[in-house]
Amino acid sequence: MKVIHLTPHLGGGVGRALSGLLQPSEHHVEHVFVCLEQAEKDHFIKLIIASGHQVIVEPDEQQLKHLITEADIVQLEWWRHPKTISALLKCCHLPMRLVVWCHVSGLYNEIIPEALVEISSRFIMTSACTYQTESIQSLLEVNNKKLAVIHSNNGLEHWPISAACHPQKNLSVGYLGSFNFAKLHPDYIYYLAKVELTPFTVTMIGDDFNADTLMAQAKRLGRTDLLMFTGYIHDVAKSLDKINVLAYLQNPRHYGTNENALLEAMAMGIVPVVLNNPAECEIVEHGKTGLVVNDQASFAEAILWLHQHPQQRTEMGGNASAFVR
Repeated sequence: MKVIHLTPHLGGGVGRALSGLLQPSEHHVEHVFVCLEQAEKDHFIKLIIASGHQVIVEPDEQQLKHLITEADIVQLEWWRHPKTISALLKCCHLPMRLVVWCHVSGLYNEIIPEALVEISSRFIMTSACTYQTESIQSLLEVNNKKLAVIHSNNGLEHWPISAACHPQKNLSVGYLGSFNFAKLHPDYIYYLAKVELTPFTVTMIGDDFNADTLMAQAKRLGRTDLLMFTGYIHDVAKSLDKINVLAYLQNPRHYGTNENALLEAMAMGIVPVVLNNPAECEIVEHGKTGLVVNDQASFAEAILWLHQHPQQRTEMGGNASAFVR
């Protein structure tokens, strides 16, 4: 069986998700990965090629149509990317068994087109929060058998527990993920500044995009010690090994679903503190696998409580790890 994975690129979360599919299988599946644009980072492309699978980057229209026609299954990685929309407009008339793996919630700006759901053979969501969208609600009444939820993370059962998660270790807070304010809460700095602990520094793990803006905000508050940036790191587990709390405060209208960074941290026993956003509330159970907060004051209280209760912090991290694994 030949499966074509059609994706804008293989960077970030989608690269991690798709490279993780390539486990030995008795079903003899041939995977071909088709990237519609050049990737800024080729880490996952190299992993896929090293595992013996083909990666095709920027095919022309004729080649793309040929690949789709020859495939038994076309798996489309969906988020609203211009290259994806262009490819669909050129190829949607071709006969295909289309499986859509949706990497956005569809709740806010990233609307899921109803027509895309309708033409798919199966429509796979990466979070149950997508059931709340209008396009999915309308389908539930007609054909809910084509729907499923499959998280796009994998392999976390093999990750180590963070060395910082022992109860004798001091509180160590970090953030992992995008610094883009479409994801990160625009008032992130102001949440951190409410924490009445000295010293208090948050390790920021991720690409340097927006790092200058965040530092400028901290400087205006007179808190230049509030953030420490690591830059983009391939070995995420190595960076997470130094923290025991994840201050994962996302924009209330963010587009995410699977929240790879959140799951990775939880797998390592790190306690997440999240806002009461739909995607995060599908993952974190307040008081058991993390803490869910509503505002700046409750965030500051949560961090202080975790500082004062290291044994409970460790136990909660253990619950988080067991749940994700």
